Amino acid sequence: MPVETYLAVQQILDSRNRKGDRDQVHFHYLKGVLYCGACDEEGRASRLIHTQNTGNGGTYEYFVCSSKQRTGCTLGLLRVEDAEKAVLKAVRREQFTSATMAGIREEVKRALDDFQTSDRDARAALRAQQKALEEQETRLIDLAAEGQLPITKIRERLHLITLQKAAIAEKLSRTEDRMQFGAEQVLAFVDLLERPGELYERIPESMRRDLLLAFFSKLRVYDDPEGLRVESERTEINDTLHAWQAQQRQAATDHVADKKKRASRISAEGSLTSTSTGLNESNGLSNSIMVGMTGFEPATP
Repeated sequence: MPVETYLAVQQILDSRNRKGDRDQVHFHYLKGVLYCGACDEEGRASRLIHTQNTGNGGTYEYFVCSSKQRTGCTLGLLRVEDAEKAVLKAVRREQFTSATMAGIREEVKRALDDFQTSDRDARAALRAQQKALEEQETRLIDLAAEGQLPITKIRERLHLITLQKAAIAEKLSRTEDRMQFGAEQVLAFVDLLERPGELYERIPESMRRDLLLAFFSKLRVYDDPEGLRVESERTEINDTLHAWQAQQRQAATDHVADKKKRASRISAEGSLTSTSTGLNESNGLSNSIMVGMTGFEPATP
């Protein structure tokens, strides 16, 4: 997958407020991204701090819980390379199947088609309002020329009409642009999930950070006897797409089970007639998911 695919979602991340993720001493792309799993189990939200220790002829990097001294957190020093490997495993788990990716792309296309159909009437109504305002404007200008209304009143009404026309013009330009923008961002995001592990390993470390923030709202690290384990909370768009994939898999499983059940019944009854049942069509991604996702609308004044 080309790195350019990743760059398409940078606008998603520009508006995010990343409090507390600037490293004043040492830079590491996981700084401010990882949270302590031990503290989470105790009901606390504690970030892991990146630190460097020098000794034995070298410099060693670790992550340590920010609440360790204050709360006595039981999480010990975590070697940076171990944390990196655990995070990579979490990224690899985000990969979509080819069938899911094709299905989501089809859903985006369908959502766009549906929106364009329903939006046509709304835009026609806005244009009718726009035309009516222009006619009012013309009548006011005629009244001003004939001296039938005070100039102050005419100016007030013209100013109001100008504001109303501007609002309508903004709505006309915004609806279609917002839909197209949202669809493009979703498709770009889906491209990221084709082979996320490979992409994550190929891109520079400074870009890995942004990729993690696109996928996850939080990464919690646990130090198990078998090694470090990372549990993730997905961002809204990522969680929605994965939920859709799970629904499609369940629908396919139910469909196969239903076919087997009907085949068994037909065999038992000695009948060759049956009623065909297709996959559940109610599992599609809605228009609101495609374009109403928080953080995916273009900025508006």
